Amino acid sequence: SLEPLYRRIRLPSFHRHPTIEKRGYPPPSEEPQQRRIHDALPYFAKRYGLSSREEEILAYMLEGHGNQHIASELQVAVGTVKTHTHHIFKKTGVSNRPELFEKFWSET
Repeated sequence: SLEPLYRRIRLPSFHRHPTIEKRGYPPPSEEPQQRRIHDALPYFAKRYGLSSREEEILAYMLEGHGNQHIASELQVAVGTVKTHTHHIFKKTGVSNRPELFEKFWSET
């Protein structure tokens, strides 16, 4: 199928992420939030030239998952996730996850 990989895999339900809640970002919720992420993600990824793997990792990040969980889900090393995360930060011009989340939500 030509559908992006992150739309074909069934992602686990949301978990509360203290950084997101503490900084006032939208708290993870069930379906509407996930749908909003997945609807906006392709446009955001294209705007910043993210690879399909970076886009997939960004989806997990936006859902509040940490590097260890992402690595486990994708069956890759944590270092690989960190490398992709660094590339996402660099391409979007941010320094950390809270800045990335703010940029994503402000542009979608």
